[in-house]
Parts: sequence; C-alpha cells; structure tokens
Amino acid sequence: MADDELQAWAIRYQMPIVDLKNLELKHETLAHISASMARHYQLVPVDFDEGTLTVAMPAPPELQALDDLRFILDIRVQGALARRAEVEAALVRWYP
Repeated sequence: MADDELQAWAIRYQMPIVDLKNLELKHETLAHISASMARHYQLVPVDFDEGTLTVAMPAPPELQALDDLRFILDIRVQGALARRAEVEAALVRWYP
C-alpha cells in the first residue's frame, strides 16, 4: 500500500500510523494479546499506557477486531495503522 493510501485511511479513521520496522516492543505490552489472537485479528500490540492498549493493524482497519478486543480483554483499546507487510513481519518476529 502506498504511503498516501495509508495516510488517507489514517485520516478517515482518525488513527495514527505506526512504523513497525524499527519499533522495539515491550514484552509487557505483547503479553496483553496471545499469539493466536494476534494472528487471528492480524494485529500487534504496540503500547499500553494509562490503561489503554494500542494495537497496530493493516489498512483498511477491521473495527470489529477493536470491539472484540475491548470485550475480551475488558480494557480500553485503540487502533493504529501500519503497512500490512510490517504487521505480518512483526507477527513472525514477536509471536514465533
């Protein structure tokens, strides 16, 4: 997906864009979502701050996944967008 397309999705859904290539994730953040859940929803938890979990997902975002996570985890969840290839690589790297 081209950068301008990703930016358009980010504006439309008011979500930040996350660059997963160089992001070092904390194990405490990753622990909020199991490997099977991360793979199922194709998302990666990137931050947990003040009770809110931020997850990166490819565009277009699956908003139902955010609702499901809110229900399953019983915490606030917000979405962020990332390139699909970066999400797939992060899943392989962080959830082997």
